[in-house]
Amino acid sequence: MKKTAILIVMVSLVLINLNAQEIILTFTPADASDIIDSIKVINTVSGEKIEVSGAAQVDITSIATGIKTNGLGKKGLNVFPNPFSNQTRLQFFSEIEGQVNINLVTLEGRTVAQETLMTGQGLHTFNISVNSSGIYVLFINGNNFSYSTKLVVNGNETGINKIEYLGNTQNETLEKSAMVDEADIMHATLYSGEKITRISDAPQQSKSYVVDFNECKDKDGRIYPVVKIGDQYWMGENLAYLPGVNPVSEESYDDPMYYVFGYYENNVDDAKKLEKYKKYGVLYNWNAAMISCPDGWHLPTDAEWEQLAQYVSDENGEPGKSDSDWLVIGIYLKATSGWADKNDGSSGDGIDKYGFSGLPGGSHDSWISAGISGNWWSATKTYEGSFQSWFYYLFCTYDRLVQWGRSHYFGHSVRCIKD
Repeated sequence: MKKTAILIVMVSLVLINLNAQEIILTFTPADASDIIDSIKVINTVSGEKIEVSGAAQVDITSIATGIKTNGLGKKGLNVFPNPFSNQTRLQFFSEIEGQVNINLVTLEGRTVAQETLMTGQGLHTFNISVNSSGIYVLFINGNNFSYSTKLVVNGNETGINKIEYLGNTQNETLEKSAMVDEADIMHATLYSGEKITRISDAPQQSKSYVVDFNECKDKDGRIYPVVKIGDQYWMGENLAYLPGVNPVSEESYDDPMYYVFGYYENNVDDAKKLEKYKKYGVLYNWNAAMISCPDGWHLPTDAEWEQLAQYVSDENGEPGKSDSDWLVIGIYLKATSGWADKNDGSSGDGIDKYGFSGLPGGSHDSWISAGISGNWWSATKTYEGSFQSWFYYLFCTYDRLVQWGRSHYFGHSVRCIKD
């Protein structure tokens, strides 16, 4: 019992040290008439949240992921990927020969894996396997250094807890992360009256933001968060305006049709109680999509979708468009949870870099598509006089954003864009 208590204290102290530098975010409305009522910040990796009211600042130190290094300075430590499913890779540099102790500990102080070995000078590499989701602390102690870092595991609850040594080299350069270096992506949602703005960033130190507030309220009075991506303002959730509801078995090219995934009745109140409605919003045929956006907003044209894709691709150094596919950029637009796994068993979730929070709302005609695909209409027909229009979709098994044409009777999700 005494040993466990000591470990709990040790973990608590390390978590404090990991975030020893305060990270305070300050928000200033671009329009002085907008007053910030409250702020909610969520760490998209760990799910930890902080909320404040009546203030334009928030201290996110307690939910930020950091790394504490002693002794080696620039030589450092790297864990990638983090967060991870089941297995990640650890690297650290040692200047001298000696014994190294590695311990993986839960927040409750329980050791789930450990390794002790004699190492020489060089860059040492390990595989870390963890069989249960959660937050852990990794301790690495050597003769002339001490590291500790927080690990976030969102695995499939399979495998074993294990620290496996892969060997060492004399190379002092650590592998670089392909996604986010050192800091987790934070979503800050700011409320000002009937306006909601979401800012997405991965701050590593205190930072100030100038915030644009734009009202986005549908005809039922529902208010939506707004995200700025490049020069565009997008809804940060799927449209959920539901003036009526049609059974998913009914279809029309001409009449506006409103669907809730998997619902076969026509009672609006009942449809709004369904989890699929609350999570994914409404599926609209094209004619309904064209008339349902809030005032001051519209269904994005094909060109506006392409502008979004080009911006995300360019900013992240991705390869761009090949035929109808925007390569890789889907990972930046997908929500961090809610997507089915890829074909290889790895997570189909994204990193949601911009707060777009794309979810797999499916299509009205497929009873298995929710959780697998996200489909959003554009306002542009495939050609003049066509009964098809372009839509854009994300899929769980790959990270592309795909442009495709589809008949107007299909029910798809809607994201509106500011006029």
